[in-house]
Amino acid sequence: MIIDWIKQYTDADRHALVHYECRRCGTTLTADDTTCPVCGSDEVATIPL
Repeated sequence: MIIDWIKQYTDADRHALVHYECRRCGTTLTADDTTCPVCGSDEVATIPL
């Protein structure tokens, strides 16, 4: 059990959290989105958290 508890913190360090957002209108996107469904822009900002 202690191994699982430690693993949850070490895994988070290896897989940094990222937020994807349309640069034009600010809509939150997913990692799979290449264009914004709201405004059609293909400029996606990748913001590390």
